[in-house]
Amino acid sequence: MSHACPAAGGVIFPSCTRPVKSEAPFFTTAVFKDNITSQNSLRKSAGGFMPYRFRLRRIPFGKVVALSLILVLLSTFLGVGEGARAQEASSLHLPVLLLNGAIYPQSYSSGSLPSSFRVDGYAAEATALYILQCKGPVMETWVADIRRLGGELRGYISYNALVVAMDGAAHARLGELNFLEWSGLLQPYYKISPALQLRLAQGGEARILVEIFSARFLQSTLDALAALPVEVLGAEGDEWCGVIAVSVPVERLKDIAKLPAVEWMELSTSGTQAGFTDAEGLEPGILQGHAATVSGGTQKVALGDSGLGTGGMQGLPPLIRGKVQAVNSLRGDDGRDANGHGTAVAGVLLGISAEGGRSVKASHGLIAYATGYGLSSPPQPLSLYSVLRNAYESGAATYLSGSVPEGKESLGAYGVYASQRDAFAWNNPMVSLVEPAGNEGTDADGDGRVDMGSLLGGATAKNVVSVGGTEGSVGQDEASNPLKYQDLEKVFPGRFQSPPLRDDSSADNPSGMAAFSSRGPTRAGRLKPDLVAPAAHEIGRE
Repeated sequence: MSHACPAAGGVIFPSCTRPVKSEAPFFTTAVFKDNITSQNSLRKSAGGFMPYRFRLRRIPFGKVVALSLILVLLSTFLGVGEGARAQEASSLHLPVLLLNGAIYPQSYSSGSLPSSFRVDGYAAEATALYILQCKGPVMETWVADIRRLGGELRGYISYNALVVAMDGAAHARLGELNFLEWSGLLQPYYKISPALQLRLAQGGEARILVEIFSARFLQSTLDALAALPVEVLGAEGDEWCGVIAVSVPVERLKDIAKLPAVEWMELSTSGTQAGFTDAEGLEPGILQGHAATVSGGTQKVALGDSGLGTGGMQGLPPLIRGKVQAVNSLRGDDGRDANGHGTAVAGVLLGISAEGGRSVKASHGLIAYATGYGLSSPPQPLSLYSVLRNAYESGAATYLSGSVPEGKESLGAYGVYASQRDAFAWNNPMVSLVEPAGNEGTDADGDGRVDMGSLLGGATAKNVVSVGGTEGSVGQDEASNPLKYQDLEKVFPGRFQSPPLRDDSSADNPSGMAAFSSRGPTRAGRLKPDLVAPAAHEIGRE
């Protein structure tokens, strides 16, 4: 996947390189601030194109602040378990930044890549992915010219580069474009996530997600996989891409990466239920008193989580039955809640206290989606984009993720599903996507300070509101004996064992992040989360 990396103060973060998924797989989904003008120009061009992994969008903040607080509940309460114009460097010798490295066009040779992860070209009738670097900031007329040749744009990559799908006929006409500085194939080597590359040295089998740049090539890719010693675990397509889940011997990853329609490959996980820990599970009592902070007005809200009640509309708990408009299972069952996570989150959204009373008048209706995220591998459904589309078409302008398809193994990484979120939000600007930052904050190196870069995958997307938690403040009756981080050992075992963090109060600094709350930056260097609210004090009170 192609992705562009962000820069701050002129500092480039090459580590965010990756293909058609800037921060996502291939090209990093991070966007350079100095490329925003170029991106806006692209959006105005034919079809309103805007590179997905590199998109930055203003989100109607007012309408999501209250609803976003639910994610603090997920990260804390449920917790208990989780200028103007683009200014490019004047030099013509600008690199193309990918997650797996950087290409310097003037000295680049594909022959320097591992022989098993490179190709010399594809048959003329095959549509494959190419990198086109322009001589300056991308102009909308250039995008139109690329389309005129038959190119299909997939993403922007810094610097001044585009990922474009072309067949042999379109590729043969690139000489007509006088604005091109350099062009080259998106080599198989650049289609593999860094984490998946590490698996190559370990051997054995791996469960992976294969992203196809267009669903129209989904069947032909499945046909090609049928000739390989792999097991296809599932496949889904949508208007943005196709996703195939595969179990494969790692030594055959090269064969999949060489398929022309493959854009990105990453490890598959079962996903994560935000604010849920193996040590404690869910403690609905922590939700008491916080439902009053959640009010969604009159609009519909969609929730993607583990299900509701005992399944179907008939299995809804009595207190929320009148407010839930639909229960849609995407797992092939009746949508019953396997562990109480989705029911507890829905109760908070609808203003139900832990004791069963309604603590706030919640006038919005809830559309629930029972997913397999956090319950099974590969994640169900494979297409998150399709879920978002269904929710939007059902009247929900806000979608809240209680469970996410990304696992804790990929913290801070932009991947397949972050790309889907960004693409959907960009294509549907009236939608607000709210994502939990997570409860993965820790001091793994034992230096007494919280480690950086612990965001759940959904929170790395650029076009979402990601929500984390602060320490809050103690009341007069608790000021004499505030809960310290070492006292949270039962909830977050082994995370805060070194001073000064171990001995620090968990609820005395409203302007500081709670130690257990996930935080950025993303691996591409962007700052996250976008919104925070008191969290630690609520666990302490419980």
